[in-house]
Amino acid sequence: MAILRDHGDGNRRPGRLRRSRGPSAKYIEGHRDGHRAVGRSALHVLAHQDERRRKVGGRANCGRGQGQRSHDRERRSAQGLRDWSTGPSLRALAQSARALPGNPPATTNYQYDNTGNLRQTTVSCDPGFVPCGESWCVPSVFNCGGCGIACSTNHVAAACSGGSCNAGVCAAGWADCNGNKQSDGCETDLTSNVANCNACGNACSTNHVTPACSGGSCNAGVCAAGWGDCNGNKGADGCETDLNTVANCGGCGAACSGNNITPRCSAGSCESGVCQSTSFYQGGVLVYLNYADCNGNKRSDGCETNIGNDVNNCGGCGIRCSTNHVTPSCAATPLGGVCRGTCAAGWADCNGSIQADGCETSLATNPSNCGSCGHRCSSGYSCSSGVCTYTGGGGGCFAAGTVVTMADGSVKAIEDVVAGDKVLSYDVETGAVAPGVVTRTFAHPATPALLRINGTLATTPEHRFLVNGRWIAAGKLRVGDVLLHQECAAGSCQSGHAARVESVEVLRGEATTDAAALMSPKTLSSELATDADGVASLEILSGEETSYNLEVAPYQTYFVEGVVVSTLKN
Repeated sequence: MAILRDHGDGNRRPGRLRRSRGPSAKYIEGHRDGHRAVGRSALHVLAHQDERRRKVGGRANCGRGQGQRSHDRERRSAQGLRDWSTGPSLRALAQSARALPGNPPATTNYQYDNTGNLRQTTVSCDPGFVPCGESWCVPSVFNCGGCGIACSTNHVAAACSGGSCNAGVCAAGWADCNGNKQSDGCETDLTSNVANCNACGNACSTNHVTPACSGGSCNAGVCAAGWGDCNGNKGADGCETDLNTVANCGGCGAACSGNNITPRCSAGSCESGVCQSTSFYQGGVLVYLNYADCNGNKRSDGCETNIGNDVNNCGGCGIRCSTNHVTPSCAATPLGGVCRGTCAAGWADCNGSIQADGCETSLATNPSNCGSCGHRCSSGYSCSSGVCTYTGGGGGCFAAGTVVTMADGSVKAIEDVVAGDKVLSYDVETGAVAPGVVTRTFAHPATPALLRINGTLATTPEHRFLVNGRWIAAGKLRVGDVLLHQECAAGSCQSGHAARVESVEVLRGEATTDAAALMSPKTLSSELATDADGVASLEILSGEETSYNLEVAPYQTYFVEGVVVSTLKN
């Protein structure tokens, strides 16, 4: 069997080791001195073998002198024998192995082959070590699968098994995703790598998301605008849900209500939904339903308010029906609702705005709406209990053209009398006729009510006449009442001067006189049967005129159409 032998000159040439005297294979493998037991190194065995060859194989050294052989021995001793199979210096390997404290020597087994050559059979090391050369064992993680092939320690507890570094255990959160622990160990950070998040090949989805891996979870990814991760699995399908739908409007599960509304979602808001408006017949009656979102929350309860029957939202949100002197109600219309209601007694909605101010007008006291809307009391009149009542000076008035007796016996139309004029007056206390001075005049346009007595004397119902020693308002006169004539007042009452009420006419407005009662006859007093002025008639006539009155000092009386009247209301 051919072998390579180091001849000392640095060149390996074929040679032959003949079997002759010397240690047997048995001796080499297991001599009683414990060569194998103590693990004799390959250096020792080969040195012994080389010495033996020198003794038995002189032919190999033919032509070489003793000095040359001595020189070769020294050179080999200095350089160290070389391994025949691998070539590296055994001494260098031994020194390299010895440089690591605790490295055990290799156990090398030899035997002679059938040609008589001594051959190495096995070299073995303790677990965790491998032989490099034939002398020493070195850690396997630095020589895994071959001398000098180290296992990477990058985020891995390096380990070599069967000549492979793949037995190494990765550090927590790291993995060998490229299958090469020998070169780069566990190179992949499973806590932050979006392509290998928590496990090799477990890539974070890019579906509507900027992927991110944090702590081994893909849930750190940021969803694109308008999209959401509603199933909680960004790793598998990213942000899979469109957040612009009525079921997920602006957020996962944030549904738009369908309460009286056609729901819509726009830009993540439910506010574009359209409130429902409908009409139908119910029991032959057309019913309108109009809804609105009055609480500003279409998402949660849609259009929650029926603006066709809600007095606080009648016809629209926030339109409240007034409760001012009214029991309010809201009536549905095609467009929503309108405020209606029942006014309290004595009150009315005269401005047509029952929604804003209810029944704002007192028909009992409002002179512009006395008794009903639009019924206006004239100047000098007030509204009392729904009736226009004269409140001007003089306690009443007379129509233009009414004749006033002056102090000198002459006459003037009442509208021509001025302050300072002297008129004929009557002292009720003494029953004497005396002059009086006009201190003030009154004119009332558009007098609402006038009566005409006996066809000539037109007066307001409030003006008072002296009847049988008592002052009676014109509106209370009855046909047959006897008025005091100026001739009678002067003590010369003659036949034909009687001022009996024969008729009363209501010229216009609301006289307080009952026309039927006015026309009922009364029996005259016997002493005035022929010489006193009696009420022959009372007429109720229509038409509007300006009325006049006087204020007379000191007696507050004067004569019109020959009969005495008072300037005072009471």
